Amino acid sequence: MKAVVFTLGCKVNEVESASIMASLEKAGWEVDDKLSYADAYVLNTCAVTREAEKKSRQLIARVKKFNPEAKIFVCGCASEKDRASFLQRGAAFVTGARDKVSVLRAFEREFGLSEQPPAYPKQTKTRAFIKIQDGCNNFCSYCVIPYLRGREVSRPIEDIIAEINAADSPEIVLTGINISSYEGGLTSLILALKDIKKRIRLGSLECNVIDDGLLSALGGLYDFAPQFHLSLQSGSDEVLKAMNRHYTRAEYIKKCESIYKKFPAAAITTDIIAGFATET
Repeated sequence: MKAVVFTLGCKVNEVESASIMASLEKAGWEVDDKLSYADAYVLNTCAVTREAEKKSRQLIARVKKFNPEAKIFVCGCASEKDRASFLQRGAAFVTGARDKVSVLRAFEREFGLSEQPPAYPKQTKTRAFIKIQDGCNNFCSYCVIPYLRGREVSRPIEDIIAEINAADSPEIVLTGINISSYEGGLTSLILALKDIKKRIRLGSLECNVIDDGLLSALGGLYDFAPQFHLSLQSGSDEVLKAMNRHYTRAEYIKKCESIYKKFPAAAITTDIIAGFATET
């Protein structure tokens, strides 16, 4: 039998979908991450914007065009926010963002599979994305994710290292909802990875995590890719305050200067929200 696990949204969603794919594959299913004919669909949804929620709901109709009789299992942030809308559209099972492993239990009930524990994500790309934490405690005024994903939870360092060593990919990306708040400090995790003989890249960071200790630890890695995605959101201190972002424009610039001092060839990218409420 074939299952399609289709994902909208962030890299964390992709990692969690890949884990579901790996578990189903171990149970003997043919799996794919592209929309096509299948006996069952797992739809991992997103709610980071209103458009993402709309696209998530529309997925039900899209997969029914491939197979009207297929069982549809829904998880993710959009279904955490509004489960009823997916059940009304014909999903056989709906859960949210915090208990995606329950999708596997639903497969067991529906198809009589043997119990499958969560597996390391199925690697479908050159880079292996390693989830190091989930949740966010920041509560930026524009963001619903902390209410859907819940409070921050970090994985133990030994579990992270075990997954990195099991991955076939020559490059890994440390990802999460807010990796800057890794419990015990992101620097402590980076120091623990110094003997890993793979290229290491970081996911999105909050600028406040950048300090000499972290930059020194990154410089001590076997092969670090000096690409920093520092979320800015606005260049106005007044707007940053309204967004509940805990830094100023000047502080952000100083963090960038610190990065370039340690890594002169570093690439720094960012996010900007245009037209924030009250902004003129």
